[in-house]
Amino acid sequence: MAGDTTDTGTVTETTTSSAPADEAAVDTSTKATDTTAADDEGTVLGGEGKPESEAATTTVTTPEKYELTAPEGATLDPESIELATPIFQKLGLSNEQAQELMPVAADFANRAGAAAIAAHQIDQAKSFSALTREWAENAKGDAEIGGAKWDQTVQLSGKALDLLGFPKGSEFRKALNESGFGNHPEFIRAFRRIGERVSEDTFERGGGDIAKPKSDRELFYPDYTPKS
Repeated sequence: MAGDTTDTGTVTETTTSSAPADEAAVDTSTKATDTTAADDEGTVLGGEGKPESEAATTTVTTPEKYELTAPEGATLDPESIELATPIFQKLGLSNEQAQELMPVAADFANRAGAAAIAAHQIDQAKSFSALTREWAENAKGDAEIGGAKWDQTVQLSGKALDLLGFPKGSEFRKALNESGFGNHPEFIRAFRRIGERVSEDTFERGGGDIAKPKSDRELFYPDYTPKS
């Protein structure tokens, strides 16, 4: 009976000790599977794997001072670079990366400059247009050439210009329009006076006979006596 007990106990012990062996086999199989997976992905020493810290080894050097060159046909002053330096540094740009932005910056500056010039020209045109309208209003309100005399002023001034060789459509009249001085009170006053002089001297007054027109020389030189 004792032997049986011993045998039974031995068997029991043998059976019990065999369980961990099975578990070890399972663990070994699992580890082998994990190793196979690792091999599929490659290993660091095998030359296929890449260290996780590899990306961190690539760094961009941000300079304290940027040495930049303006694109062809553009200029780049030191003050502009100084103003842009803190922004480039905040973005972490290297000198080469900042240089790549120069053509874009130059194009932007050119467009902004052209827009500013166009806006300035428009403002100037509006200001000058307002000024010429103001001149015309002042002329119309002038006691000598405006008010009830305005229509006569326009007629006499036109006659003076025609006599001087500047009819409608002439370059001089175009210049008066383009410059705006055709509305200036003093220009209008001057040509009205010439027109008045022409109207007074062209025909001799008095009598019922039609007067003989005077020549240009007689008009501008009253003391001139034509030869008979």
